[in-house]
Amino acid sequence: MEEKNFLFIGVPAFNEEKSIERMLNSVFRQDLWRKTPSDRKQILVCANGCTDRTVRIVKALQASHPEIKLIELKEANKPSAWNAIKRNAPKEAKILFFADADVILGPRTLSRMWRDFQLKKEVQVISSSAIPIKESAKNSIVKAHNEPIIKFAKENPPNQISGALYGIRRDAAERTRIPKYIISEDLFLSCVFEGKVFRDPKARVYFKLPQTVKEIINLRLRGGKAIGQLKALNLMSKKFSEQRVSRSIKSLKELNSNQKLLRVLFLGLSKGAELKSRMNPLKGHKWKQLPSTKIPKKI
Repeated sequence: MEEKNFLFIGVPAFNEEKSIERMLNSVFRQDLWRKTPSDRKQILVCANGCTDRTVRIVKALQASHPEIKLIELKEANKPSAWNAIKRNAPKEAKILFFADADVILGPRTLSRMWRDFQLKKEVQVISSSAIPIKESAKNSIVKAHNEPIIKFAKENPPNQISGALYGIRRDAAERTRIPKYIISEDLFLSCVFEGKVFRDPKARVYFKLPQTVKEIINLRLRGGKAIGQLKALNLMSKKFSEQRVSRSIKSLKELNSNQKLLRVLFLGLSKGAELKSRMNPLKGHKWKQLPSTKIPKKI
């Protein structure tokens, strides 16, 4: 990393008391973080609508890590947090990294992504590859749902951004504002920067899969609503949509009968949510009503 560069990581956080310290520690272990001078790096946490101990934990970490900065928003809204992080990022930062507060960065992930930006000048967004943490599910439905995700994890779509961790060039971010009603900011950005995204398969970030049927339903409903919203707003191209369908059909062929039946049922659930969202894309999408899964305290 050249002296003139500045390492910046923005972390939107909503009630992440169980995971944010572990996530930040995974950043501190990065070789790129360790070799970057303290005055040339910053983590900006945007606590949005937090009602738990997230803010207290971040403030406690600031004592030993002064590179951590904190801003707070009253409303729990990830797009608003994204926009606030962008506005408050140091002007020296030419690459803005965004990371979820409930993930774990793999070894040398930031170094790989930083190098990608140097080599791929035409690319505006570099995405990590999200790898699920292997946990043994007790529920047979949850197990049948999660096993294919684990199996095909390394075949993540190369043109889609993983919200777990990605970097965006400063000038591209400056031209972009995510409306606060957007459900999935990573899917939104994937559509906006279609053809200018690169996903590095070796830049790995680890996340937790749903562990209950309720979490699966939440995940599927949220995904369906997000797709329907972007289609209704004419932000998702036909080509992008067809690629998603093609990957889904391809993976379906490699599942056993029980997994196929379950996949079809949950796809139907997602499709229903998508159609409903397309009819009214700007209403009924409060962030709190669309929870994502969290990594457990111990993995």
